[in-house]
Amino acid sequence: MRPFSIVAFLAALGSAFLPCASAAPLSQSGESHAIELAERESQYAGYAFFYFVGDNAGQEKVFAAVSKANSPLTWDLVNGGNAFLTSSVGTGGARDPSVVRSGDGRKYFMLATDLQISKAGWAAAQRKGSRNMVVWETSDITNWGAPRLVEVIDSTAGNVWAPEAMWNEATKSYDVVFSAAIFDKSDTTHAGPFYQRVMKCSTVDFKTFTKPASYVDDGKNEFIDTTFLRGEDSHLYRFTKDENEPSLSNPNGKMVFEDVSSNGVDGPWRRLANSIGKNSIKVGEGPTAFADNVVAGKYWLFIDEFGGRGYIPFSTSDIRSGIWSPASGYSEPSNKARHGTVLPVTLSEWKALRALI
Repeated sequence: MRPFSIVAFLAALGSAFLPCASAAPLSQSGESHAIELAERESQYAGYAFFYFVGDNAGQEKVFAAVSKANSPLTWDLVNGGNAFLTSSVGTGGARDPSVVRSGDGRKYFMLATDLQISKAGWAAAQRKGSRNMVVWETSDITNWGAPRLVEVIDSTAGNVWAPEAMWNEATKSYDVVFSAAIFDKSDTTHAGPFYQRVMKCSTVDFKTFTKPASYVDDGKNEFIDTTFLRGEDSHLYRFTKDENEPSLSNPNGKMVFEDVSSNGVDGPWRRLANSIGKNSIKVGEGPTAFADNVVAGKYWLFIDEFGGRGYIPFSTSDIRSGIWSPASGYSEPSNKARHGTVLPVTLSEWKALRALI
């Protein structure tokens, strides 16, 4: 049985950030619409996992796995472990895929980093990398069609990494975050100093975007890989990687931290935890967070132990505590998932993906 639905709760409040599930016809009434979506959410029967697998040639593509049952701890590879989606635009690479359900529940959007580090190298990728994201769309989770390339920031940026989106019911648009190195306007060759920070903009169609603004940025430290989770308490939880090198003054470098906001995506934000999983993993990035399909109040946070074991799952039954415990009995997808997204799926979606293993 699905736990208490945040969708119905937020519909009663009149505003929400809402990842919706289903491509079935929807009612015209906003309240009825939310109730229908809540009912479909209650039918989540498994999980999909979209990710890339490494930095070498042929690995910077979108791969996929589907849960063996209604647990995110064991997986089967989709498409026999071969690439699920390949970019034919931009650099030809597709890393860090994230998936968001549309606000009306009729389709899904996948965003990915336009980067082939196997060809570019990290220095060039930050100073003169792609300022685009790769976008796919689908109405059935299995047939994504052709990718498109969308520029989201001006020439002061040296890169666009790890794009993620979240539906904002209040503004009827998607909030989009990504990491970028920003250079002074006078530094047209991008030869000067920079640091990575998280930017935020919005869109209604993933074709045109508002001008990005600094979002997770303290003016000096590096932050990347932001993702969100709406709790059943209506609070918004934000997970970000501290990209700084660990040191005596900053022992939390190269690890993921958790913030909370009771006032939506623009905060204010309060820190709940630094260095999540520090006693279980050596480093962490690419967090993906989601509610359990079965147990009310249980949440999952998968963190990519890059350069090591790949994704390691953590869970909590008290998301406000900032305490996450490593899960036992986990078996990562056998092709070793890197930065990606775990997505709860309905029974029909789960069956469609199971048919592709």
